[in-house]
Amino acid sequence: MGSVFSTLQFFVSPSIGSLSDRHGRKKVLLWSMFGNILSAVIWLVSTRFSWYLLSRVVGGLSEGNVQLAM
Repeated sequence: MGSVFSTLQFFVSPSIGSLSDRHGRKKVLLWSMFGNILSAVIWLVSTRFSWYLLSRVVGGLSEGNVQLAM
């Protein structure tokens, strides 16, 4: 499970950086934070393993904001 999250974060980080150059850092940070909240909500309501996996995928895709904030 951890490898799914980390792998997606690794691949998405450069794309999020490129998006922030194009659209502005604040907008991209807000959207990625929205993705983090969505990931947490999916995790809270998950009753099946597939939903939990989906929450990790959404979280990994939106977790590039850590590198963007630095």
